[in-house]
Amino acid sequence: MYEYLEQLANDVINKKKPAYQLIDCLNCEKGCNCGAGTVNQEMPLDELEGYVEERMKNRVAAWMLLRLTSIRWFRSPKK
Repeated sequence: MYEYLEQLANDVINKKKPAYQLIDCLNCEKGCNCGAGTVNQEMPLDELEGYVEERMKNRVAAWMLLRLTSIRWFRSPKK
């Protein structure tokens, strides 16, 4: 993290983009999914990330289905 912040300081001075106004510095070595408040600390990171990606794909598919059915409902011909 310190290396990142040091480089960020140089980037800000040299006006390189992007220079973020907010940086989220987390204390979890493997990210929030394997952090101190989880039960996943012993799970291999690749396995855990696979579950996260699968959940994300399922949520996107559910959202798309909901969106498509909503569009059909709004566009249905009036009788």
